[in-house]
Amino acid sequence: HRGSHFAVSAIGERDAQATLAFPKNLFTALHARMFAKAFEAALVFNGAKDAKLDVEGIDATVVRYRASW
Repeated sequence: HRGSHFAVSAIGERDAQATLAFPKNLFTALHARMFAKAFEAALVFNGAKDAKLDVEGIDATVVRYRASW
């Protein structure tokens, strides 16, 4: 969506942190969880073993994610 930005802020050997920034109140907690499953599927598709991606937090303009594999 225009005005949204996804960025990976930290990458470890078996984990990563990312944020999705967006216009105020554009996405809900349900959207954040649905996106998490899509991002998790992308990790699996690219060969990550035991991939897991969780929503760490959400507010009116940002979602924070943590991935592990």
